[in-house]
Formats: sequence, structure tokens, C-alpha cells
Amino acid sequence: PALPPCGMLAGVLRLATAVLLIARADALGNACTLDADCKLTCADGLPMAFGAAVDLSGFTAHHNAEGYYTAVDTEPGDTYYVLACGPITSVSCADAPEGTPAALTSFAGGAGMPPHMETDCASCGEYRNQSCRVDVAEATITCGYPGGHPGQRSLEVRYVCGKAYTLPTAQQVDVGGKRIDHTITFRGPAACPIGGGAPGGEDVEGLSLGATLLLILLGGTAAYLGVGYAYNRNARGVSGVDALPHIDFWQELPSRAAEGCARAAREVREVLRAWRRPEGVTEPLAPAVQPA
Repeated sequence: PALPPCGMLAGVLRLATAVLLIARADALGNACTLDADCKLTCADGLPMAFGAAVDLSGFTAHHNAEGYYTAVDTEPGDTYYVLACGPITSVSCADAPEGTPAALTSFAGGAGMPPHMETDCASCGEYRNQSCRVDVAEATITCGYPGGHPGQRSLEVRYVCGKAYTLPTAQQVDVGGKRIDHTITFRGPAACPIGGGAPGGEDVEGLSLGATLLLILLGGTAAYLGVGYAYNRNARGVSGVDALPHIDFWQELPSRAAEGCARAAREVREVLRAWRRPEGVTEPLAPAVQPA
């Protein structure tokens, strides 16, 4: 039987290539930077699920009246001061006068309040050490800031997809008495894939990889039928069912498939017969002389 038209084979190859590209695209987003305007850029490219750009400025529109976020730690009495994006500059800590902190924390019983804390405060992480990544499966953007002081401190700021904006939460972990790891979590629509990164953070649900592939398949099928129908009608002067692209192939496909299955079955039977013949015999044996 004749092979399918070259155009059909090319279409299958293009679809397979698209699937591979999507799988690769969702592995991107591991070398990213979040600027003070809440724009996320990635040196290795953004995952396809997040579209062409990620804008987290929706979080900045939901901060406290003081101009910064205040988060209470799981450690009773400890308080954090942080911006959604960019270094914290509206609050200072006398115990950490050097560098540019990504966030500051005030310990329980600390002297003084913002904007100028005197003692019992610390920089959670150094802003210039920022390193961000995108996790498509968890719908989360994470930025790390090592180099906090005094002491060995690091900060991880997580932006998690959510249907509504909530005040950030904070926690800290003392790692073997050697360093303290701080985590601040923002939750809201601006961190959601597909559309959630628009300014203002519209609440748009993300699409799964399976849904994306289905949309690509449906879109490709519609384009194939539409373009093929228009071409056949205008260039060949046919209409109706006859104008569908490769109509002869599709009409003959069931019989071709049945014929291919029958041919494959015959070839398998022939291979099995040849495997059972004694060495040197090329013709089929009579039933009485078939080897055991």
C-alpha cells in the first residue's frame, strides 16, 4: 500500500517536536533575576507555562500602609520587614550596618522600632547575592539571598500561586547552631502560571502540561483542516467533503490499517514457521514431519 502523504508525516514530526520543546521549556527557569520593579528574567528562558514574561508587581499593590510588609515569625516575638521585590531600604538595623539587606528581622525584646532599629536585629540575607528559580510543578517562584549578618544567615523568599493576596508568613530554622535559615512566603495570583503575572495580578488559573498539549493538538488540527479546505476550494475548485485535505487518504485509512494488521500477522506467522524449520530446510514441512 502507498505510504501516507509527505505532508502528513511532516505534521506528525512537527507535533513530536512541539511535545519535546514543551517538555524542555518546563525545565527552564533555573537562572533567574527579580528586579526591584518585580520583573522576573531568566538567563535560560522562562518555562512555557509562565508565558513570555513574569510580573510580580501585584504583590507591591497589597503592602501595608508603612510602605513595607511586616511578617511575624513562628519564633514568638520575631518580626520581619521586607518588600515584595527589591531590597529593604525604609528600615535600618544598627547591628547590620553593612551591605543591602533583602529583609531585616527584629528579635523579641529588641530595642527600638522601625524605621531605625538599634539592637537585637539582623540582616536575613544580602540582596546582591540574589538567585531565583521557577518551579512549574509547584507554581512557585523562589529567590535565595545568602550572606545575612550578624552570624551566618540566609533568606529564601517564596512567591506561591494563590487565588487571593494574603499577608506574608515567615519562619526560621536553626541549622545545627551554625546558621539560621529564614523563609518568607508571599501568596497571590501574581505568581500563578499563564496570565497570573500581569500587573495587578489578575486571578487567572494556570494550564497543566496535558491541557497545553491538547490545545496545541486541537489548534494544529483546526489549522490543517481550515488551510487545506481553503486551498482545495480555491486552487482545485472542489467543495464539500471533497475539499477536505487528503480526503482520499482519510477515506482509505481504515482499510489500509486493516490490511497492514493482516500483513503484519502473516509476516509474524512466517517468521515463527521459519524459526521452527530444521536447519537447511527452506520449504514448509508437511504436518507429519514437523519438528517437535
